[in-house]
Amino acid sequence: MKNIKTLVILLLAVFGTIFTTQMSHAATPFNQGDGYEKGAYDLNAIQPTSENWSKHSRFNGPTKPEIKWQFSTKNWITTGLVIGKDGTIYSGFLDGIYAISSKGKVKWQYSLGQGVEARSTPVIGKDGTIYIGASTQFASKDNKVCKLNQCLGGLLAFNPNGKLKWKVTFSEIVNGTPILDKDGNIYIGTGNYYTLDGGLYAVNSKGKIIWSHKNKMYGFQTAPAITKSGYLFAQNNYFKHREFIKDYMGELMTEFSSPVVGPDETLYFGSYTGGFVAMNPDGTAKWEIRLDRTDNKSDGTTYTYGARVSTTAALTRNQQIYTGDENGRLYSIRLTDLTNAPINEKMRQTYDEEADVLDWVLDYHYYHMDDLVSLNNKQNWVRETGSWVNTIVVGQNGTVFVGTEDGLLYSYDPYGKQNWKMNLKDRIGDITIGESGMLYVSVGKKVVAIGNKK
Repeated sequence: MKNIKTLVILLLAVFGTIFTTQMSHAATPFNQGDGYEKGAYDLNAIQPTSENWSKHSRFNGPTKPEIKWQFSTKNWITTGLVIGKDGTIYSGFLDGIYAISSKGKVKWQYSLGQGVEARSTPVIGKDGTIYIGASTQFASKDNKVCKLNQCLGGLLAFNPNGKLKWKVTFSEIVNGTPILDKDGNIYIGTGNYYTLDGGLYAVNSKGKIIWSHKNKMYGFQTAPAITKSGYLFAQNNYFKHREFIKDYMGELMTEFSSPVVGPDETLYFGSYTGGFVAMNPDGTAKWEIRLDRTDNKSDGTTYTYGARVSTTAALTRNQQIYTGDENGRLYSIRLTDLTNAPINEKMRQTYDEEADVLDWVLDYHYYHMDDLVSLNNKQNWVRETGSWVNTIVVGQNGTVFVGTEDGLLYSYDPYGKQNWKMNLKDRIGDITIGESGMLYVSVGKKVVAIGNKK
């Protein structure tokens, strides 16, 4: 009898360990970051969104990488990757939307029609619904989004089994990734950054447009973000509970990357002119870091412009931030060091009509990246990757993963030491960290799964 009791206790311990292991990621749900409004995402999903979060994962990537499997199609991947709670990977390709198992096999595929492109990374709602945007700009006939010439884009909602729940169409193209607010409403932008009119739309979980804001001459190409106090930021437009505050478009601190939100609701993003910018959520400027001192002349006036910063930054829980530019430089910035860095003043000329007087006022403060490196080169550093930095994500332990336009995948420690590098030989569009030390990477026409060597 004593031996039987001992056996039962051992079995309970074993099964208890297995159960705890299986429940580990449910016990550590997805967390956007302390500064965000908590969107109605599937918090048990491994990675329910690619934007509107800090990009500091609760999982770690591989330390000794090897390719475990590759999933290929004949068409390019056009979106990033998200991962459901069962390990299913969702992504958009030129020929439609795919659900791929954790073993690299197709679970389902939904064709949008000839010339219709999935253009926004999917997001996963709390009930498992998958939302994704598509553009019909190049459609040549009726398609799954709308009849020919009846729309330029749409937002589609799918059940996890691939069945279409609903769709809503727009008169503008869709490029931006959707996000979710606390009530499950989906925010998605239309148009593009340069010339096409666009709008920002809120669509409820039943597929009805409940709010919109339109712009002329430029649209919403980056993803929005919502702060915990209800501020909404989208492509240089600032709102509070959907009430318009201001438009910052056309100024030096113009947004060119999707934002990340700090614990105090500061918005951080890259600019068209080579800066890394911090803005208050009401649209007032905090500061800019000029990432290099390259001088370009335009119309006889000298400006301090650097390479564009189009990748979404990653912000860690200890206030370390990583960003990259289109010249292939990766930057690490310790935000607390700004208090000790040399500060500069950007002045703006104003005109008093009554007094007929020109005057100068402070526009914002700015810093130089090389000054930060001189101050603390352990946590403020610059690394050359060789090509346009497309995507950055940070593991739970602080490891920084970086993907570039020419197919190089890097792993760095928090102090800039390169852990490893892989050449995946095609454009890297997105990196997602999964469970058990896995990385999932969109590479050209493939999804590549990378894990630890056995």
